[in-house]
Amino acid sequence: MKKNMIIVVMGVFLLSGVLGFMSSEFEINEENKTANNNTIPVHASWGEEFSDVKSLVNHSDLIVIGSLDKQLSSYQPFEGHNDTFTDAKFNIEKVIKGKKTLDNVVISQYGGERPNGKIEIFDDLPLLDENHQYLLFLEHIDDNTSRDGKYQTVRGVQGFYTVGTESNFALSNEQKIQSTAQGEINKKVIKQGVKGVNEIASN
Repeated sequence: MKKNMIIVVMGVFLLSGVLGFMSSEFEINEENKTANNNTIPVHASWGEEFSDVKSLVNHSDLIVIGSLDKQLSSYQPFEGHNDTFTDAKFNIEKVIKGKKTLDNVVISQYGGERPNGKIEIFDDLPLLDENHQYLLFLEHIDDNTSRDGKYQTVRGVQGFYTVGTESNFALSNEQKIQSTAQGEINKKVIKQGVKGVNEIASN
């Protein structure tokens, strides 16, 4: 029998938007798991999309290009709720917006391993992978939980991109952006490219 559980997280729309999305509703489908019955898909509403890249840039406290150093611990910061997050140490290779001397930050990612061993995986927002380079639009978390002082991607998938190079790299050094999501803002960021995002942040 199909069993859906809706978890509504209340009281978390704080100074920096603790969960990073306007609608704080997670839908967890307990039936749709992997064969080992250990993975829990989570469907999140990340809130209203930014109308343009400039709005996304202006909302971001930090915009960086870099890569995963290492995954840290998973935890459940909200008392009485199963919502799971996983910290990651992120090495910064280039700061597009924010403090230029930063070498690394700790990012509180959505999803991860619950105390019972089951794994939460958010749609279109995977945990960082050491085999990729990323362009991240980040906001500082300011709350009274264990996420305080860390960073999160702005409105989830809207601030999360992978970075590569054009296949004909001998003729072009332009970095190509890809997204795990198909939102309009994601498409606009991809169209701008790293160079365009950098120009917008500089103005």
